[in-house]
Amino acid sequence: MEVQNFSFLPTDQKTYLANIKKGIAATFYNQEERLKFLSSQKRNLKTFSIKKNGKQVGVLSYQKVPAKSGTFIYFQHSPVLEMPEVAQDQTFWNELFAFAYQQGRKENAVYARFTPRIIETQPILEMLDKAGFKKAPVQEVDAAVTRIVELETYSDKKMTKQTKERIQKATENDLSVSFSMEPAAFESFMVLYKKVTSKTDTFKLPLEYMKQELEIYLKAKKLLIALAADSQGTVFSGAAIVVDKPNAWYYWTVTSDKGQEVGSHELLIAELISYLKGKGYATLDLWGESVPQEVYDKKLSHPWLAIDTMKKGFGTTLVEYITPVDVPVNLAIYRASCLYQRFNMSRRGYPFLDFVNLAQ
Repeated sequence: MEVQNFSFLPTDQKTYLANIKKGIAATFYNQEERLKFLSSQKRNLKTFSIKKNGKQVGVLSYQKVPAKSGTFIYFQHSPVLEMPEVAQDQTFWNELFAFAYQQGRKENAVYARFTPRIIETQPILEMLDKAGFKKAPVQEVDAAVTRIVELETYSDKKMTKQTKERIQKATENDLSVSFSMEPAAFESFMVLYKKVTSKTDTFKLPLEYMKQELEIYLKAKKLLIALAADSQGTVFSGAAIVVDKPNAWYYWTVTSDKGQEVGSHELLIAELISYLKGKGYATLDLWGESVPQEVYDKKLSHPWLAIDTMKKGFGTTLVEYITPVDVPVNLAIYRASCLYQRFNMSRRGYPFLDFVNLAQ
């Protein structure tokens, strides 16, 4: 019987980017612009090839992230596999765990965190548990739970009655949606984003950090700005969408209080779907702010429940990828870090879902 051995070999970014094109469910987080941004932030980005008995089967990358709760290495949307059967192999998860632990020690990290875009199944959760992975105390990251619009087959018949009524309300209030890849539209989006978020105490990335990343996509002609405004030019909703045919990702969005009243966000999404479909895109990933089906089944409260219900109203498909998982490196500090992170998430109203067979 052949022994299945996996190896994780350092590679340069050029080779990584060439191989990522063969991967399943790769996102713009794995692409050149994102890597360029992370390098500008001095995140000590490292890339690897994954081989099985010498044959290329995927790629892997991580960044080193300083944090109040302890420095960690972040395998964000990684690994990206070329063959789905690799994720069904217990040996793969065992060896990935050992590799991450080894890299964590080299980087003097408290833990390694993974957010792979691999569809979550109970058998995979059991393999992760058996390999030694721990459930991350923060689950609401990297669009691990998202909603997808299949644009090629989409019809507005999939919309709920309430969604259609909200869109109608927006049009009755003289709102329309424009699309642009020009800097002026980007500045309009940022002005609204800054104005709205300055009034809230919810967690947001530093504005300059966010702007620097979006400017890289803008320069590469991969950032589409959608603005819902009235005839006087007042903007009620805005979205920054990363586009890379055949896929689009609904990355950042913002809506004013007035916009929420008149349904501007629903109008924006409806018009975006129509726009992308007309341009020949295949999928629109609404990029997180969605909740697992378990939240609905157990009637739990969740800060994202309202916005997820809104997205659900478009007849979208709920997709749940593997829940974020950790590899503890410094166990004592990791335990303290988990308590700190979980406290912050609980304070913001996020429930901790106890996935069966996955250790906490």
